[in-house]
Amino acid sequence: LCYQQNVTEEESQEQLIDLLHNLGLVLNFRDHPILKDTNVLNPDWVTTGIYALLSDETLKTKTKGILTAADLDRILDADRYPPKHYPYLTELMKEFQLGFLLDHCQPQKFLIPGLLPKDEPKATHLEGDTLEFQYHYRILPDSIVSRFIVLTHEDIHAQTSWRSGVMLHHKEGSAIENIARVRADPEERKIFIAISGKENSRRTFLTMLRKTFTKIHSSFANLDVTEWVPVPNHPDHPPLDYQELLGLEAMGEQTYPIGKLRIRVNIRQLLDGYEPLEARQQSRRESRGKEERFEEEMMGRDYRDININIENKLSQGDHQPMTDITNNNQGANIANFANEVKDNARQQANQHNHPATKQDIAEAVREIKAIFAELDQSYDKTTPVGNAMITAKAVEAIESKPALKKRLLNAAKEGVISALESAVDHPAIKPVVAAFKGFTDA
Repeated sequence: LCYQQNVTEEESQEQLIDLLHNLGLVLNFRDHPILKDTNVLNPDWVTTGIYALLSDETLKTKTKGILTAADLDRILDADRYPPKHYPYLTELMKEFQLGFLLDHCQPQKFLIPGLLPKDEPKATHLEGDTLEFQYHYRILPDSIVSRFIVLTHEDIHAQTSWRSGVMLHHKEGSAIENIARVRADPEERKIFIAISGKENSRRTFLTMLRKTFTKIHSSFANLDVTEWVPVPNHPDHPPLDYQELLGLEAMGEQTYPIGKLRIRVNIRQLLDGYEPLEARQQSRRESRGKEERFEEEMMGRDYRDININIENKLSQGDHQPMTDITNNNQGANIANFANEVKDNARQQANQHNHPATKQDIAEAVREIKAIFAELDQSYDKTTPVGNAMITAKAVEAIESKPALKKRLLNAAKEGVISALESAVDHPAIKPVVAAFKGFTDA
């Protein structure tokens, strides 16, 4: 098919399959050691099969989330899902952070944390002093804890996990230094972390756990989550906003007054218990750097000096047969979009031959956010498959809005589309932007 459309270079073909993969139209994991040998042209095959596994009552009520080959035989339609494709489905569930293989089990068994028992086991008590940290959510997605369990499953302590929590250990060599209890309260919409064991390694362990949560949180669009820490020696008092404390430290404040307790909390001393001062300073520098780069992209360019001479390009292209134009697009990542891009460029030259402005980008950000907000109501943005559907539908929606599409194409051509990408906090924005970068490349 690529050769029929004059897409002959391997790099161009790889970029094209990446775009189709990002849009959720196909599944192609060519760099994955197991998934690379199977390509899925109909993603419904994946979603239907995985949904059948996740909704099976026996797995929920009897096997406590443990999936075996016998369960795959029992649950899946043999005609549509032959046994040779079982490893692909389970590996895909690992890729989507839906489950993991249990170590040292023969025959192999697969654990799906979202199907674990709801009740917390009895063996979750921590001895001695603990270092504690909290996440508070406006809406707590069910998948956060299950994905966290998948990502940390190699450190599960004493095989103790349940649907809303897990016990983890931190080792130095073969010796267990710390034990952590991570559990969610769905009704309160909070996640609580408590770490016991050696004091000098608690902070390191907490940093590792927070990085995992940050990775999960970043995959959600506009997830409203805040970080909190308890008041030292006053566990019954409402916790303190961690980011507020960081901000006060950056402003030079040394203490945080709590009138009800008639105390002043030493800010640096409290924060040192969670992160080294050097790490906090580095985070502040990185944050300032991101803000400055965004400002440079949005404000620092003199748009009057940007010349996208569309008409000159068209004057060359209009005197060539269309086949020649397509053949000369070697290195473009989607050569078969050449006709559409040419028509689009002509329309821009006739109707809008000045470059994108800051106002254009701001308007595009507003419209794209509105599109994502509407699609988030119909598709589950917390799953890769749902996010792929949002991506595909968003591209369709933008295609139906000529003015918005024109703004994106202008921004892509002028090299400022990354500013727009930074301004839209949604996991689907990168593949959507990639699609329109592809249009301009072609």
